Amino acid sequence: MLYVKKLSANGVISMIVNIVTGFLGSGKTSLIRHLAGKLLPEGEVAVLVGEFSEVSIDGTILSKEVPNVLETGSECIYCTLSADMARQISFAERTFSPQRLLVEYPGVVAVQGLLAALRVSGAHFSKGQLHVTYVIDGPSFESLYAQSPHFVHSQICRADTLVLNKCDLLGGREASDLAERLRRLNPRARLVLTSFGQVSLKDLRPKRRKVSVADDTPLICAGPQYAND
Repeated sequence: MLYVKKLSANGVISMIVNIVTGFLGSGKTSLIRHLAGKLLPEGEVAVLVGEFSEVSIDGTILSKEVPNVLETGSECIYCTLSADMARQISFAERTFSPQRLLVEYPGVVAVQGLLAALRVSGAHFSKGQLHVTYVIDGPSFESLYAQSPHFVHSQICRADTLVLNKCDLLGGREASDLAERLRRLNPRARLVLTSFGQVSLKDLRPKRRKVSVADDTPLICAGPQYAND
């Protein structure tokens, strides 16, 4: 059960929140560094890093390049990390008042836990203001999918943008075949093929699609909450 402190007032979040998730080594930190570098000259940006190791490697790297970096972690990542990060999202807005918050979320924990914690906290987002990006390590995808197919599928389903990273290490046919597979798994998501986490801000906008009855029907993404389930 999630125990999340309710937000004060009406719980309205004014900043854009980009949640970036994916397995260790997929390129999440590189993608966030790239985006932060683009955003810093244009306006206020903050970064929230979810860690569960004793040494905060990603947070240390990002804090050297971005003035406003928050870190949160938990000895039991399956118990409280999602709730802790939901509280920190509200704290980041009150403390830094950024135009955009980039959230690095561990790929071994289901992103739906954070989304649920935000709902429990009373946070309210306008359409398109909360965005989930799932970063995929192209060369390692098949082995990771084979280990945790239901978990990986559930995370792909919940993404607004799928970033197929490390395409420089894939053959052209291999990259196109994998891209087509990802499109079938989540046809609603924007798909970006790249290397070194190089994406543009427009890639973090919801994919435009024709309005239909099917668009109002959520994808069925039932699956485990953690990668080792």
